[in-house]
Amino acid sequence: MAESSIAETMHGALLEALRHREQEIFSYLAILVPALGGFLWLLLHRSAGGGEDLALFAGTLGTLLLLFLGVGYSLTLGYNFRYVTFQLAKIENHLQVENVILQGWPRSPQVFRTQYRLWGFAYCAPPEMIKIFWGAFLIGMLWVIGVYWSIGSSAPHRGIVVSVGGALFLSGLGGPFWFGKKLDRLFSREGDGWKERNGKADDQQPPMVPVGVGNAPAQRRFILRHQRFLAEYPKLFELYSKMFIRTVEPPDESERQALLHLPDNDPAVIAFEDRSTANALIFYLGRMAADDFGEILELGGNGAGFAAFIHLRSMYERLITAMYLAKKPSEARVFAENSPIYKLNYLTRLRELIPELKTRYDDAFMDQVRKDAEAAKATKKQSVCSKCRQPITNEAWTRVSLDVMAREVDSDLEKLYGPIYIEGTCQAHANSLGIERRLFETENGYQYKDISEDEAALAIQFAHRLMLRLVVMQNNYFKLNHDDEVQLRYTAYNAIWSTPSSPSSEGEDQHEVH
Repeated sequence: MAESSIAETMHGALLEALRHREQEIFSYLAILVPALGGFLWLLLHRSAGGGEDLALFAGTLGTLLLLFLGVGYSLTLGYNFRYVTFQLAKIENHLQVENVILQGWPRSPQVFRTQYRLWGFAYCAPPEMIKIFWGAFLIGMLWVIGVYWSIGSSAPHRGIVVSVGGALFLSGLGGPFWFGKKLDRLFSREGDGWKERNGKADDQQPPMVPVGVGNAPAQRRFILRHQRFLAEYPKLFELYSKMFIRTVEPPDESERQALLHLPDNDPAVIAFEDRSTANALIFYLGRMAADDFGEILELGGNGAGFAAFIHLRSMYERLITAMYLAKKPSEARVFAENSPIYKLNYLTRLRELIPELKTRYDDAFMDQVRKDAEAAKATKKQSVCSKCRQPITNEAWTRVSLDVMAREVDSDLEKLYGPIYIEGTCQAHANSLGIERRLFETENGYQYKDISEDEAALAIQFAHRLMLRLVVMQNNYFKLNHDDEVQLRYTAYNAIWSTPSSPSSEGEDQHEVH
């Protein structure tokens, strides 16, 4: 556990201890009341019987001792209360929360030392309610001494009772000075202040880590606004965790062995490699889309709706791509083999912008990257020009745009291309529409939206729907047998957003892994 977390836990425990300190004094009443009652009974009994009564003498001394114990108990609780208060102040200094503490709260050993003094001497009187009981015990001692003295010479050993009682009373009255001296020694050991913490000066201390990050007011509003969704989220998280926190099954070994004698361009070999590649890509694209979902929740929970749409765009693109590969596994290798081309473009630009990287990515390394990229380009799918009948190499990994892919895999998802993908694109890139979307008109002109909670709410609903579509696709394609759980999550979605939807209505995604 981090040091600051330990300090926060201690702080909470000590605050709770302070609350109990004042309550503990009431437990002493269980002894005090019977003692005073017994003393009164002895007085009444003596008056009836007369003569010397050693029982009254012993009972009076016992009552005085009980009252003195009450005085000592009160002073001990008071010292403990001040000790805990001092420890709390030190923890608060360590946590650097002095600015939110009441001005009257002591903040340093010097202030504590000044505050707990009387006539120039260290003095630790009990606080609040404990002080009342301390005073009541002292008054009770005086009352018992006075009553016993008023009996007259017939009271047995009157001088002993008065002497012992007086000594006990003075000890109890002066007790705060003794405890004050003890508390003062505690203050002295802390030095002149708390400028030294953990053996380092303040200016050498690393800055304290905040206890929270984000827009706290927006987070509270998000929780109130989306209570039903937040109640459903743990169940949805549990479901998609089963789909992505698992061991991915490798290609069938017996099928692979049966294909070893065939040439690489044999249709059976090509189909096997396409399917194996598609399985891996579909799984990891889904895993990345699930990560997008979590990031959308974090951004939406802080009122950053426009930023959430940027990640929603990514989630949508990964989902559509995975579904397209599930429907057309022959595109999988083209997708995977496009990586060297991206790598060449990336490193070429990087070396141009940062010449120092040429020592890390030298010419020999770049030559190999170029060879890999050329090989990838050579394997790209080709089409024939209708005019010259010559092969045309496609520059993208697929000749189909994302909206067309969406149309092929799910017409309902195609309808979300505009509100999700185009909206996310205009927020992700520098364009005038993106600026316009973040402005709203007032009486004094246009004002910038510092927070976009309505957009966040919409992004959360869209993300929830895409997440359900993702689990349907993963469940069907990999035959994970979570159909009942998926149906429950759709039922919950409909109850939360009042938008009828079901696994069967979300397109005809019946493509399965083989």
